[in-house]
Amino acid sequence: MWIFRDFSEAEQLHGIKIIRFSNELNFGNGRMLKRTLRDMIRTDPGELDAIIVDCQMIASIDSTAIRELTEVLKEAEDTVLIVLAAVPGKTRDTMERSKMLELIGFRTYFMSVHSAVQYVQLYLKEERNALPTIDEYYDDD
Repeated sequence: MWIFRDFSEAEQLHGIKIIRFSNELNFGNGRMLKRTLRDMIRTDPGELDAIIVDCQMIASIDSTAIRELTEVLKEAEDTVLIVLAAVPGKTRDTMERSKMLELIGFRTYFMSVHSAVQYVQLYLKEERNALPTIDEYYDDD
């Protein structure tokens, strides 16, 4: 289930899109998320720098959906940064058991949408020369 709301008052961040998937992620709808992410990348070539997937409503994920999501994250590596934010504990545990987080790395996973936005902005500020390390990201200076 996709929920679209009018956020016309919200500040739009140049080059960054935030989407929310509001259902469990499984074999039946994993391809839909994968297709949506691919379509976003193809629709805005050169205009889209990053996609943040708000996962807070994904109560569970199965192995097929993990495979679909991992594929699109790997495909997008050279063109658009895709990050996951606010993944619930049960879903995060399933991802960890599947080794998905090892495949995609810590830079793709954030505890909140806010921290994902901050990281993406730092990434874009550095002009994609290199992703910040975990120490740079958490540096208070």
